[in-house]
Amino acid sequence: MKKSRLYTALLSLSLTATTFVACGVDLETSGNGDLDGLWHMTAVDTIATGGVKDLSKTKLFWAFQKDLLDIHDADSMKYHYLLRFHHAGALLLVNQPHFYDRLNPQGDVPMTDSTELKPFGINHLEERFTVLHLGSGSMMLSTDSLIISFKKL
Repeated sequence: MKKSRLYTALLSLSLTATTFVACGVDLETSGNGDLDGLWHMTAVDTIATGGVKDLSKTKLFWAFQKDLLDIHDADSMKYHYLLRFHHAGALLLVNQPHFYDRLNPQGDVPMTDSTELKPFGINHLEERFTVLHLGSGSMMLSTDSLIISFKKL
């Protein structure tokens, strides 16, 4: 009786493994490591003046997935943008900003002015950030003029 159970268990395990291999189950990863996910902007420091703006009570978010950055203000979904990004070591490059507009038959609209991105710490259509810290549920990015702090949700 015990041998029968053992053979049944081994047969089940073997069939399960064969099914995964035959179906080509492959877990896709983006390679972004700790960067992937939803980040809440908690503070912006202005380097020139030393001023700090507390954003912990706001709902300004950056969400990274694969090579797409979604930034939005959850208090007012009026501000919602999509950008491309490239992350390599201490460099984070964001570019190609678009207005998020899924109701537009032509799709999301490319931006030609960065003014609306300023509340998110992005001052140019192509912005280079230095990654000062990334891990343990927090991130700090800097440009020549700002240091932005985030908390991962």
